[in-house]
This record gives sequence, structure tokens and C-alpha cells, in this order.
Amino acid sequence: MVSASEGQCVKYSNDVSYLVSGIDRVGDNSELSIYPNPVNNGVIFVLADFMDVNTIMVSSIGGKIVLSKSIKISVPEPTLQEIELPGDIHEGIYCLILVKSNFSIFRTFLVHSNK
Repeated sequence: MVSASEGQCVKYSNDVSYLVSGIDRVGDNSELSIYPNPVNNGVIFVLADFMDVNTIMVSSIGGKIVLSKSIKISVPEPTLQEIELPGDIHEGIYCLILVKSNFSIFRTFLVHSNK
């Protein structure tokens, strides 16, 4: 049996795993959008309500943190942020994690090689 809840990158149930991706509503009724997706130039643009966001993290689908950035934005409306990914990031599926004071928001995105 597989059960799922919104806002997660990978779901596990016994020996079954699957990936949930896309842009949808999150728990606090704000939207989180990632552009472009897939990424091929090492830069992503994130449109979100960053109020109360303490940290932006990017992790591989395996859980390795490849970017962690503390932020302080006090604009009470959706804001566009440019995030430069590490130069040595490999092709694959990654999770963007916005860490707020009382919960985190997850979205997945793809990185393609620009070679």
C-alpha cells in the first residue's frame, strides 16, 4: 500500500518508492514555482512567499545537501529570487526546500547538463 501527502519529494512504502513533482498548492495557501524546470544553465528562479523563510536548501534526491543559504526577506507577498546552483552540480533530480519557522516546503526540479 502506498500513501502520500502533498509537499514531499520522495514517497516510500515498504519496497515501493516513487517521485512526486510539479507545482501545486502548499499548506499555507501560497504557491512555490521554480523556473526553468528543467535547469540547464545553473540558475533557477523561485517565486514564493518568502515571509518567515529562514533557509533555502537544495538537496539531491538521495538527501545530500548541495546548497544551503540563509535568507531574511520581510516582504509579505510573493517574491522572485535568483538562486545560483553550485558549479559542480550533476545531472539529476533535486529538491528545493524552503525552511520556514514552523514547516518546510519541498519541490523537485531537474538539472540537465549544459555541455
